[in-house]
Amino acid sequence: WDQACLPTYQFRRRQSGEEMLAGIRLTAAPSVRPTIPAPADLDLVEADPPVWSGSVASSSSSAAAVAAASSSSSAIAATVGPASSSSAAAAASAPSVPTQKQREKKSSDKLKAKKASNVAAAQEEQLESWQVLLAESWTEVQAIKNRGQQQASGKQIDATASQQGSTKQGRSGGGLLGWTRGGKEKANGRQEEEGEESFAPGNAGSSSSSSGGQQLPETFPEMVQFNCKLMGYNISWINLAMEKLDALISCVAQGQDAYLELEANFLAMRIHKEVTGKLVLKEFRVVLLSSLRSLIGDVWSGMHEQSWSRMWSMVEEKLEPSLALPAMYERAVANLTSEMAPEDKRKIGMEAFKQLFRKLPDTEKYFKQNNERLCFFVTRAIEMSGEIYQDPVRLINDTLSLGLRHIMYQVNTQYFEPFVFCMLEELQRFTTDATALDGVAWAMTQIAASMVRVIEEGSTPLIRAVLANNPKQVKKALSEFPRQDRIAACM
Repeated sequence: WDQACLPTYQFRRRQSGEEMLAGIRLTAAPSVRPTIPAPADLDLVEADPPVWSGSVASSSSSAAAVAAASSSSSAIAATVGPASSSSAAAAASAPSVPTQKQREKKSSDKLKAKKASNVAAAQEEQLESWQVLLAESWTEVQAIKNRGQQQASGKQIDATASQQGSTKQGRSGGGLLGWTRGGKEKANGRQEEEGEESFAPGNAGSSSSSSGGQQLPETFPEMVQFNCKLMGYNISWINLAMEKLDALISCVAQGQDAYLELEANFLAMRIHKEVTGKLVLKEFRVVLLSSLRSLIGDVWSGMHEQSWSRMWSMVEEKLEPSLALPAMYERAVANLTSEMAPEDKRKIGMEAFKQLFRKLPDTEKYFKQNNERLCFFVTRAIEMSGEIYQDPVRLINDTLSLGLRHIMYQVNTQYFEPFVFCMLEELQRFTTDATALDGVAWAMTQIAASMVRVIEEGSTPLIRAVLANNPKQVKKALSEFPRQDRIAACM
């Protein structure tokens, strides 16, 4: 084992009746004999070091030797020879051995990186765990609501049927006195049955309170209303938050921060138009947690408390900066849109599309309409930016339907943002009102983001396959559904 000469191993394998040879130069410390795990189908044979006439072989000489050996059809050999003259040159060509400090530093860096990755993985796992717990508990709450609705509809059907049956039996009792007597007896029997059901052990939720005869809440919305009236909170704010709660929970549970901000902005617009009186965001947290504790108290735990509190804290963080924007932008945007003449809107529309086609030439293939229709698109976008402050519910629904139509148009969602920028740049040449421009920009951003969300969530593999008119892709997409659900998926 010379310092300049590293061992050479030859691997012998039979393939297609020919003997193949391959050589490897091993880079290892001279004092340690390396061990190479040989594959199962290879024979490990130590070869004698070749004799070289001259100094240590350089990389170019090794490459030449490999090239010369590869020209032979019987073997491929790559060898590195020892040094015969200069040990100093051999030591220089040998790989440098790291010092003890370098090895310790490298191992310390690896340990720190491993700890950091473990901490990040633990945080991600904890985040996912509370989101999963949030989604599961919300599913259970909705199941209780559905069961309550089914029970209410069943009781109503039973009451109607019993009333019809009592009427028929009463009329068949014989004469006026017989009918009256039969009706009274039937009514007394129903009252006794209802009394027994109300005091049954399983019907505690449907019984009336002893103080005022008020029916106790059984579902989550009823529980929220009950707690809100009991605490004297703003009922208009609580009702609006309840209406948007499902969408907010869905965004938080799936980790969609961008969509959570979008829902918070829409909620801020509706608060500006619908909520009366003093608004306190923390009131809904109190009502929410107290209602959940009462409704699913058998499974409620400290983790549930933390998960739901964290969810509403995220909603408040997104909602608070947007609360003052609708009131600040509404009048300025309304004045801007009312002052613009149809000719001005048409000019802005033409220049906006020219700028878009100049920046992104690929977008021109999506528009096959004439210039008047293109100008109408921009005109309608400007009008919608003002209408969304005045009637947010209607404009949000119109935006959702418009996004669904764009799925059929197969428009790439990456073009929405540049299109909004082009319209805003042209509006800057028309007016110098910074507040109005900011209001239009904020409104157009919400509209475009909502359409992008509808397109991304609605463009399922099945719809994309149908739009591509590809039967093979349609069959592949349908194979993901159970057989009993494929007809519903197609519909």
